Amino acid sequence: MAGRRSRICRLVSGWCSLIRVGFINIFAVREWLGGLNYLRNLLLAVCGLENRTIEPVFITGGATDPNIEDEFSFAPIVRTRALDRGHPLWCLRKVLIHAFGSDLVLRGELKRNDIAVLSHSGDLGLAAHIPSIAWIPDLQHRHLPHLFSDQDLAMRERNIARALEANSRVIVSSETAASHLRCGAGENADKIRVLRFVSGLLHGAAAPPRNVLQARYQIKGRFLLLPNQFWAHKNHAVIVDALRQLNDDGTRVSVLATGLMRDPRQPAHVTELMDKVSGHGLTELFRPLGVVPYADMLGLMRDAVAVINPSLFEGWSSSVEEAKSMGKVVVLSDIPVHVEQAPGRGIYFDPHDASGAADALVKAWSDFDEVRDQAAMSEAARQLPARLSAFAENYQSIVLEALDASRQ
Repeated sequence: MAGRRSRICRLVSGWCSLIRVGFINIFAVREWLGGLNYLRNLLLAVCGLENRTIEPVFITGGATDPNIEDEFSFAPIVRTRALDRGHPLWCLRKVLIHAFGSDLVLRGELKRNDIAVLSHSGDLGLAAHIPSIAWIPDLQHRHLPHLFSDQDLAMRERNIARALEANSRVIVSSETAASHLRCGAGENADKIRVLRFVSGLLHGAAAPPRNVLQARYQIKGRFLLLPNQFWAHKNHAVIVDALRQLNDDGTRVSVLATGLMRDPRQPAHVTELMDKVSGHGLTELFRPLGVVPYADMLGLMRDAVAVINPSLFEGWSSSVEEAKSMGKVVVLSDIPVHVEQAPGRGIYFDPHDASGAADALVKAWSDFDEVRDQAAMSEAARQLPARLSAFAENYQSIVLEALDASRQ
């Protein structure tokens, strides 16, 4: 890889500008908050890399929410009506894709804006001359197929096959996912690269003081934080069952939960979960706050006794990564990806065992020491710049490798 990278560096050494890497906005519907934070975090990490050779460019529709420019103000932004569903230019794209098998309209837009590589945004067609890098967030459908319709299962497999065939490189977030993806990938397995993301906490988004958050969310006393979307595979139910066991034994542990309270694949899930909470008399011990501003979430994480992730499956957990970057204790399921993430202050439990979850919650609750917690957070802050730099350098090397492969 070092040899390929040096060839590209020599190739671009005479250029007057950085290699522009395009990221198309795929978060117009903001239900996947982890994905949006992932993309912002990656672009921020790259923009902060010293002696970098690439420049991330955020590409979005002309009619996209203007606030998106505030969220990605650190990177160049390109707007094109070709991404606005129903616009004549968008319709022309679809016609030409169907006729020629290549996204000629978008390819032209990218060339006009000097985009050399397309990343995390699909591909332009097998005949395109702009190399692309696919991102496969996870392979959840292969592990939890009961959460997907037959149509969704088939669509995901088609998308994976397309990503492996049409892209120069394919990024996954863990060695666990890479090993699963390589099965059946054939010669395209050589395209797979692992990019373990590191949370920069959006470079220190200003979290409100503790007293402000206490008043805003009516918080009294200590709490643990569960910052996950309310989707079935996130497994909030095991924490509710654990709280019930503890409460029945006279042990009161308080959990605050943030995240979107809607599961598009399992519409009844959130109602059933909250019925369980009220039925067990846990409304004061398990409090959902819904979606909160990111800065508030960071403040709640900072103030929490520990962060919880009981998930049945992850590609690479953003909440665990945020807790690692902050230096917090993490109570988490012992699924392979969580073990691979290896938070230094992790307390693991079987995600199917409420008693084990209860023991883990009690350990975090009873062992909490604020002085020790502050020291761990300070050490994590000291280590974070080097971790972010390694993350950005890894991504940059993948981009240069993809560009090199397209020129051979």
